[in-house]
Amino acid sequence: MHRHAFSSFACNLADGPSEPLPILVLGVISQNLPRNRIARSGKQTLSVVWWEGMAEEWQSLISADTKIKVSSTLDKSVGKKYLTDGSPETCWTSQQGIPQYIQLSFPSPVIPKRVELTFQGGFVGTRCSVEVLPVGDTERRWRSFARIFPEDVNRKQTFDITPEAQETVDHRIESIKLVFEESSDFFGRVTVYDLQMLGTVPS
Repeated sequence: MHRHAFSSFACNLADGPSEPLPILVLGVISQNLPRNRIARSGKQTLSVVWWEGMAEEWQSLISADTKIKVSSTLDKSVGKKYLTDGSPETCWTSQQGIPQYIQLSFPSPVIPKRVELTFQGGFVGTRCSVEVLPVGDTERRWRSFARIFPEDVNRKQTFDITPEAQETVDHRIESIKLVFEESSDFFGRVTVYDLQMLGTVPS
């Protein structure tokens, strides 16, 4: 993960320049953005953000060649293909019981950095273990990588994947598995409308 110090200030445009007001002094830049970004909030507020250095560029790791496997499917109308079709009207729903999982296997080695999930409220995997299969692992053993804790809401949720072990930072993987250990549904079902995985593809 690339951390960069950055600052922000706001001023009233009607009154002209004013004394900068510090808002945030440390953060994580997750995409390759322009060096100076200007954003407006209302009609009179100008926010300028800058940072030291540039963050690496991330891209979607899911393509037509990505193989998707799930722990179970309630029925064919809510199958795994709907996880990544981009439609807000379709979804994957598991059968009852915990744990449930979604597994992605990539056509070439990748380094995952972020996962984006859109659940159906009431059917959210509220505790998720992220496991990976590293490239060149002769034991072919799934290894714990990170943990995320989604909220029981309908909106898209974004999680930066921070490896638990230092030796797995920027380690290339061939597969990743999201294991939902708990669900907000009494019967342990999980419903996901959209799944995105971002990161880098080493050359």
